[in-house]
Amino acid sequence: MKIRTIIIILLILIVLSLIMLYRRRLHTRLPEGCDRFLLVIAHPDDEVIFFRPTMSILQSEGKEVYILCLTEGDHEGLGIIRTEELYESAATFGIPRSRVEIKQYRDGRQEVWDLEAVKRDVSSFSREHDIQAIITFDDYGVTGHINHVSCYEAVRDLKGEQIGLSLMSRSVWIKGLGPLSVFVHDPSADYVLSSENVTKSWRHMKVHESQFVWYRKLLILISRYSYVNAYKTIT
Repeated sequence: MKIRTIIIILLILIVLSLIMLYRRRLHTRLPEGCDRFLLVIAHPDDEVIFFRPTMSILQSEGKEVYILCLTEGDHEGLGIIRTEELYESAATFGIPRSRVEIKQYRDGRQEVWDLEAVKRDVSSFSREHDIQAIITFDDYGVTGHINHVSCYEAVRDLKGEQIGLSLMSRSVWIKGLGPLSVFVHDPSADYVLSSENVTKSWRHMKVHESQFVWYRKLLILISRYSYVNAYKTIT
């Protein structure tokens, strides 16, 4: 075995060891007293690309999780296919089809939704299922996508007893750190949930076969959101 190969293997082992040690320091508690969670997303596959660590932790903690997806992901005319992929993806997190609802707002970076209608839909779903905590994007939407931002705006304006949690956006450099993201401190975060097992993200994303193209495969490996989700409480 070449010296270079040995050095690379040792470096990988050192990095993995440091990640495992540091992960023990991460704050992974969930909001106290919350057993029913609602994830509000814009597109089928958002639950994996952005929220997979959270979904895995909620599943392992035995929480009751619901998904409200506001579009069918029909930007490329694949709405029917992508809705089925979302149902299948939810099942891999232990979420039955009965706890997933998909709306038909238009998918696209130029699509401006009727915010009052979105708020009514989120509020109605939340009341129907007695939701205690709602998880969604923040006011930048991680990627700046207008549909993501609209999810946040709808949850922000709800007047209920639910706790609202917004996924914190970071700079492009931080977003691309992959497993090293666990070393990035989030001093303003109220909750930080981590899961270093990127194979889970890969496995869940494979269900979204129509979207699992080469650049999303790369994204799964290098994205911060495959490893760490940091949240602010929406006030």
